[in-house]
Amino acid sequence: MSRAPRRPSDDALRTAAEWLDVNEGDEGEGDDCRAVADWLRRQIEEARVRKIARETGFPVKVVRKLLAEDEGP
Repeated sequence: MSRAPRRPSDDALRTAAEWLDVNEGDEGEGDDCRAVADWLRRQIEEARVRKIARETGFPVKVVRKLLAEDEGP
């Protein structure tokens, strides 16, 4: 039985998202690629939020709120 692949690094995921953003593709592939790029970015951000929550002991909800306040409008 083969092992599940490891999660790629955040840098690898960001590179993939950037590539997907510019992929025009055929027959609507560009829209699909951009949707996947957005999903990848959300996954990266959620992993970051969970890591900060674990390290600080704050609930994930609180970390999200603090990060949103820090980023501003």
